[in-house]
Amino acid sequence: MSDQLSPERLRVGVVGAGIIAGVHLGNLGRMPDVELVGVADPALDRARAAAEPRGARAFADAEELLDAAAPDALILCLPAFARGDIVAQAAARGVHLFIEKPAALTLAEARRTAAMVDGTGVVAAVGFMWRWTPAARALRGALKGEPHALLGRLLNGPPGPAWSFDAALSGGLLVEFGSHLLDAMRAVGGEVVRVRGSGASLDPDPGGRRGPDTALLELEFGSGAMGSAQVSWAHRGAAWDITALTPEGTLVWQLGPERLEGSVSAEPDWPAGGADGFGGPSWFAALRGFLDAARAGNPAAVRSPYRDAARSLALALAATEALRDGGWVVVQPV
Repeated sequence: MSDQLSPERLRVGVVGAGIIAGVHLGNLGRMPDVELVGVADPALDRARAAAEPRGARAFADAEELLDAAAPDALILCLPAFARGDIVAQAAARGVHLFIEKPAALTLAEARRTAAMVDGTGVVAAVGFMWRWTPAARALRGALKGEPHALLGRLLNGPPGPAWSFDAALSGGLLVEFGSHLLDAMRAVGGEVVRVRGSGASLDPDPGGRRGPDTALLELEFGSGAMGSAQVSWAHRGAAWDITALTPEGTLVWQLGPERLEGSVSAEPDWPAGGADGFGGPSWFAALRGFLDAARAGNPAAVRSPYRDAARSLALALAATEALRDGGWVVVQPV
């Protein structure tokens, strides 16, 4: 779909009514040019609880929402293993898509989906929200054309949903969780061509389904830059940042409070009306940018288009393979 949508309020549906959907629903409520037309969730009572206070309809599945509510855009908050063919159904109807990460669980699936959304012309974005921060733009500008090293950390306690701990459902530590950090490092440092690393399980894993809960990665960028990444969901506390070593000095991108510190600095953009919770400015900015691109029918206007997010998946999958094999793994093209 390349035609611009009507200047009237954009009709938006949400699929999935969990924690991240609550963040997006709150931000939609701050956008007077947007109308929430439906929320779908297999747990219909949960869909009703999210939809009805906002004057929207509740549905038990996404296809029913697409047919009955006719949204212009869909925010897909289901985990990758539970999406089925929702992306294909929406794209075939010309419905623009905001998809929570990861883009998929396998590279083959991501390649098929990228080709499909490219072919339909819909705007398809993935929720790597840190790309939308002033800090990301400032750091990318500071690094351009200069030798540098990037040192990233994404250390946190265990994720909330139980399915996250099953690597067969979530993709494991580096796909479900670490892909946020790897995407942010790609966003400012460029493409990573190969990766190696080691992993460990610091917390008990009685069922043997989780895989490593802590990883140390070495990254080789196509530019010749070097990088390292520490990722763990067995950490007691939180440390989310990227340190850039440059000839002009050290820059630190704090991923949450989303600011850049050093000789080049940048503060978060707070939207009108404020934004709730950790990551508020970037979540709002990513959704706002997607909806503006959807209204204009301009896939190039989003900062994390589906195909680019699939490259972050390719990096996360290569890193996961490196944890198993111990040597360098080349990142596959999308």
